[in-house]
Amino acid sequence: MFATVAGISQRAPVHWSENVIGAAVSFPYVIALDDEFITVHSMLDQQQKQTLPFKEGHILQDFEGRVIVATSKGVYILVPLPLEKQIQDLLASRRVEEALVLAKGARRNIPKEKFQVMYRRILQQAGFIQFAQLQFLEAKELFRSSQLDVRELISLYPFLLPTSSSFTRSHPPLHEYADLNQLTQGDQEKMAKCKRFLMSYLNEVRSTEVANGYKEDIDTALLKLYAEADHDSLLDLLVTENFCLLTDSAAWLE
Repeated sequence: MFATVAGISQRAPVHWSENVIGAAVSFPYVIALDDEFITVHSMLDQQQKQTLPFKEGHILQDFEGRVIVATSKGVYILVPLPLEKQIQDLLASRRVEEALVLAKGARRNIPKEKFQVMYRRILQQAGFIQFAQLQFLEAKELFRSSQLDVRELISLYPFLLPTSSSFTRSHPPLHEYADLNQLTQGDQEKMAKCKRFLMSYLNEVRSTEVANGYKEDIDTALLKLYAEADHDSLLDLLVTENFCLLTDSAAWLE
């Protein structure tokens, strides 16, 4: 069980096998040794994350921040993967919630400025994973909270960015998709849903600070989407102040 210095337990307990020989904390994990295995549980969500076969172990202990485990014949050090690598591995296997929990938990081990940059990027990656699964509400929340450069999203849609735009995608990339065709695998219904999402998202952000510096890119993309769908909002966009680029817009309107 986890207890504070006041003797209060504020987290759920971790469930071990009945014959634990030794245990140690290597934040954010609790590591335990029994007759046959070393088990790794997260302190953040109390779930078991890893099991390592290990027989005839006698000691598992934390020595000055290093977790050492020994049999009667040898001594071993358990070396954790860097937290950033663990988070990227979780994102790669689409375990978004676990990745975000681990990233938040890592805050205490990483300098504040480095953490903010890393965490913002993780939120953006998580947003694109949710977007690819058509979880638009979750994606929108992640894009907004991570202050995503909206052109990263627009650039997934072929021909929507103005021809004059100098935008290049983030490196290393935030996702694995070349464009919307690849993401939806040519499924027209999914593509239509993605376009409807972008319409509402751009309409929401165009008057916020997210749009600063990118108003021409946002309004031109919005005009193209409205024109393609013959949308009622097209005229509303045109009769109010807008930053649509004429050369790009004229061809789509025609």
